[in-house]
Amino acid sequence: MIYEVHITVAEGQGAPYLFGTKTIRLELESGKNRVQTLVGAKEEFSNDTDAIAWTFDLERELVRRGYKLVRRKLEAPLLDYQDKTPLYSEAHWKFEFKKISDVFKFEEFRRTEEKHDAGYLLSWSLDKKDKAWLTKRFYGDHKYARSFFSRSNAEIQHNFPIPPVHFEAVIVDTNLDLDEGWVAK
Repeated sequence: MIYEVHITVAEGQGAPYLFGTKTIRLELESGKNRVQTLVGAKEEFSNDTDAIAWTFDLERELVRRGYKLVRRKLEAPLLDYQDKTPLYSEAHWKFEFKKISDVFKFEEFRRTEEKHDAGYLLSWSLDKKDKAWLTKRFYGDHKYARSFFSRSNAEIQHNFPIPPVHFEAVIVDTNLDLDEGWVAK
C-alpha cells in the first residue's frame, strides 16, 4: 500500500527539503494557522508499523537539520485501508483554473454549498494560484466515508468537469489543533 506523510514545520524556518520529498506551502481559507509549510513524501509499505517508522526517520532528519516540527500526518488510500479504523477520512478535489470565470464559478459553488452546510474546506498552494484543493473530512467508520464522499463527488461533478479526486484514511495526526478554525474536530 502507498502511504503518504506530511510533516509540518514551524513557520519562519524556510522551506525544508529532503531528497525524495516535496515541500508544500498551503494557504488555508480560514483558521488559526492559515499558512502551513510541510514536507510531503510517498512510499510503499506492507503495514502501518513500517510506515510509521519511516515517518520517524524523516522527522529525525528534519530535526537534525534544525527544524522545529509541529505535526506528523500519515495517510493511506481509503479504498485500500483495511487494517483498522483511521482517525478520520478525507477527500481532496484538485481544481485548476484556466480563466478567471472558472474562479468565479468555483466561488459561487462554494457559497451555495456553505448555505447547505456542506462542510467543504478550501486550501490554495501559495506558489500556484491557479490551483485550489477542496477538502471534506469525515470522522467515524471509514466504511461509511466512501458513500459520504461519493455523494460529495456527485455534487461537485454536477457543477464542474470531473476534477481529480483522491480519498485518504488518516492514520496518524499528531496535532489536530493545527487545523483549528479551519475544520471542526
